[in-house]
Amino acid sequence: MNLKLLSSVLIIYGLSEGISSIVVPLYSLSLGADRLVIGLIVSAYAITFTAASPLWGKASDIFGRKLALGTGMLGCAIIYSSFTFVSDPKLFVGISLL
Repeated sequence: MNLKLLSSVLIIYGLSEGISSIVVPLYSLSLGADRLVIGLIVSAYAITFTAASPLWGKASDIFGRKLALGTGMLGCAIIYSSFTFVSDPKLFVGISLL
């Protein structure tokens, strides 16, 4: 049962990442972003993911994987929801760093 739940959560997370990697650049382009800002949005996510992965892995070893997964999914939901309130394309970079 735990493996099925984990698999379904990871599928949903993968779909949300795929959709946001397409929608966020298009949305920021409609707000007037140039190619540099769009590149910074994508790069900010990649840099943050690379820097936080070892730290988050260590935290999940200490506090438990279920808590880390639940907290991470809640954080992703909050961050994806905050994309709807952006009116300046440069704010996407800051949100992507979260």
